[in-house]
Amino acid sequence: MVEATVFALKSGKDSIDEIDLNLAYNRVKVSARRFATNPFMHDQFHLLSALQDEENRLKRERLKIK
Repeated sequence: MVEATVFALKSGKDSIDEIDLNLAYNRVKVSARRFATNPFMHDQFHLLSALQDEENRLKRERLKIK
C-alpha cells in the first residue's frame, strides 16, 4: 500500500487506483512467494485458480530439485 500511495502521489492523485496497485506490486519483491501472480489490471483474474497455479509451480520446482 505504501508503494501504491507513492505512485499515486507522484501522479498528482489523491487516491489509489488499480494502475497504482499494479505498479506497486511489480516493484515489491515477494521472495517467499516468487510464483505469485499480479492480480491487478487483469479482467479475468480468478483467485482460486491463481493460487492453484502457484501451488502447482512450487510442486514442479520441488520435484526438479530432488
